[in-house]
Amino acid sequence: MPRATQGNRDGMATPADCPRCGAPVSCGHAQGAARCWCYTAPHLPREQLGEYDRCLCPACLSAAQAAAIRNGR
Repeated sequence: MPRATQGNRDGMATPADCPRCGAPVSCGHAQGAARCWCYTAPHLPREQLGEYDRCLCPACLSAAQAAAIRNGR
């Protein structure tokens, strides 16, 4: 059975579950809002997401940002 999808910043479909923890990821942009919650989060370059190739939930994005800071990125 295919997984549910939602839009991301680039307008591409992404699975609706966080690839790191499995929590639902709600994309405001995909739901018709002008911007998603992630637009207010500090930018984290894609290469710093490591193995994750889709949208993370707020908690996992915060953890990835903290790890990037700890690693001096």
